[in-house]
Parts: sequence; C-alpha cells; structure tokens
Amino acid sequence: MKHAFLIYAHEEPLVLATLLELLDHPRADIFLHTDPRNPDLATALEPLPLHHARLFRLSPEQEVNWGDFSQVEVEMRLYELAHEHGPYAHYHLLSGVDLPLKPMDDILAHFDAHPTKEFIGFWNSEEHRRDLDRRVHRYYLFTNYLRRNKAQYWQRRLTVPLRNLSLSAQKLLRYRRHRHRAFHKGFNWCSLTHACITHLLEHRDEITAVFRHVLAPDEIYKQTLIAESPFLAAVYDPSDPERGTARRIDWERGRPYEWQSTDIAELLATPHCFARKFNACSATALRKALLHE
Repeated sequence: MKHAFLIYAHEEPLVLATLLELLDHPRADIFLHTDPRNPDLATALEPLPLHHARLFRLSPEQEVNWGDFSQVEVEMRLYELAHEHGPYAHYHLLSGVDLPLKPMDDILAHFDAHPTKEFIGFWNSEEHRRDLDRRVHRYYLFTNYLRRNKAQYWQRRLTVPLRNLSLSAQKLLRYRRHRHRAFHKGFNWCSLTHACITHLLEHRDEITAVFRHVLAPDEIYKQTLIAESPFLAAVYDPSDPERGTARRIDWERGRPYEWQSTDIAELLATPHCFARKFNACSATALRKALLHE
C-alpha cells in the first residue's frame, strides 16, 4: 500500500529539493504546498527531482503565518487532497526543512510494521500544560501578524498593542474560552492512518469553530481531537513525542535547533525516520551520506 507525504514549505529551496529527491519511491505520493511569498521555492521543482513518486501541488497557494490558523487551514487542505487520492497506509506531515534519516525502504518498513498505529506526539509536562492553558482559553486577535516581517511592519505596529490590550481585558474580566474542554498539545508533524485522517476531516467545521483565534493551533487541534477519540489507544508512544512521531527535533539547543553538517553522524545513529530542521549545507551533507556519494 502506498504512503502519502504531505509537505508545506516556506523557505530553503535546496532543502526542499533534497527532501523531494530522498522521498522519491514507487510507494510514495507527495502532496506539496509552497508559500507564495517565496517564489524561489519554484526552483526546487525545476527540473523535477522525481522519477518514481507522484507529485500533487496544492492550489491555490496561500500565505502561512506562524501561530496563525492559516497553518491549520493548509494542513487540512493537504489532508483533504491526499484523502481524495487515497487510501494510504499513513499520511506523513512534514515541513519543507525536514529530511528522512533512512532509506525509503527502511522508513516504509517501519510504518508497515505498525499499520494501525498513530504516530503523533504529546507534550505532557507541567510547563507545557501552563502554556496550553494560555493559548486556548484566551481569544487571540491578529495572529497573522505575530512574527516580525518587513513587508508587514506597519500592520504589526498597529496590531500588537491592540492584541495585548484585548488579552489584558480578558484577563481582567477573567474571561476563559472553552472552559469545559480538555485540550492537548504536541508538535504538529506526525504520521496518521487513513482512518484517523478521515476522522479529522469529518470534524473540519468543529476544528474551525474551536481553534480559530487560538495561539499556534497547529500544535493543539490534532492532539485534542485524537485524545477525545478511540484513536488515542492506537498512539504509538504518548509519553515520548520523538519516539511517538519517529522524528528527531531538538528543542534543547534551539526553537528548534537547526542541524549542522557536523551533526550528521549523530542523526544517522538515531532510531527515528525523520528530522527537522536543516539548512542547505546540512541537507547536502545528509544527502551524500544517505546516497553514499
């Protein structure tokens, strides 16, 4: 059975090209969204570095902003597009700066050995619980302007004080959204079964109603819906987010840490299937190591 690889990319064209090349396999279908604000990403597709996998582009492209509901929108659009071409054994959500750490045959064998498991991570520490409470129980305005952006300088200058004023008023009035619902959190990159993706798509209207105006909802909506469903029992490892997702993401040295060429031996020694995030130099080094060049 084929696997679907869903990618949304916004930077690092060379890393994206490397990702597509390393995912190229007869059992892979790739579904790609590129942020229209970075036209250089088109260079990653010319010439197309694929000989075996099928590539489907998500259209129309839309701007994706960190911490904003636009991240959820693109994820759900990718899931919907892949679901239409499925079913697939697993739907693997990746960023454009992720890379596989093993040959594709080994990666597919790992997931084929666990055909009913959901590879999604949960952050369960007290620190994350406090952060989750802050994100979901307040109404966040203008989240599309959270990150500094030269092209949106004046929009951010105007919206930051308005958002802070709104949050202060909500705190003063002790306003809390969704008081009676338990939320869960983890990083958004995951590998889910066809049945689980079907479940998410069936709850698409609820996802929009509940998670719009939540801060960074991409790290919350999937974990919350899965925790409320029978799919929770199928989560591969709810206690270890890296093992649970088969992804190496270093949050100790960065937010997350950007892998360097000197880290390749460390990465290849891990049991995980994917890692993020890479730059052009480290992507080139990993490619050479995997292809034995």
